[in-house]
Amino acid sequence: MIVADIKQKFELAFSQEPDSPEANLSMGLFYLFEGEDWQLGLECQRKAFALLPADTFIMEQSVKYAIVANDFVEAERLIGEMAQPIHYWGEPGYVTDLRERLMRKRRSEPYDACAED
Repeated sequence: MIVADIKQKFELAFSQEPDSPEANLSMGLFYLFEGEDWQLGLECQRKAFALLPADTFIMEQSVKYAIVANDFVEAERLIGEMAQPIHYWGEPGYVTDLRERLMRKRRSEPYDACAED
């Protein structure tokens, strides 16, 4: 029920503003949910990235799409790009999380971002 409500809200926003990076980001996010077909959201993700390529949320989601598509070279490139501007202060937790997600995917290990270690 909750997922259906989320999809309905995202689709409404997307239908009202199909060129909005945020609406495209949201639709791309929806198709990354467990049980959804990520390939259906790929075009929305690409459009969001084209509209706002330096947006941290869009870049983070681009990494997730690259990981799910097994495009590890692209995932590594994007992670490196995200970490570069702020390397002086250390890597932010969300970038470290993406690195961990990528490493686990490469090793064919399950990964749950919500689980506690």
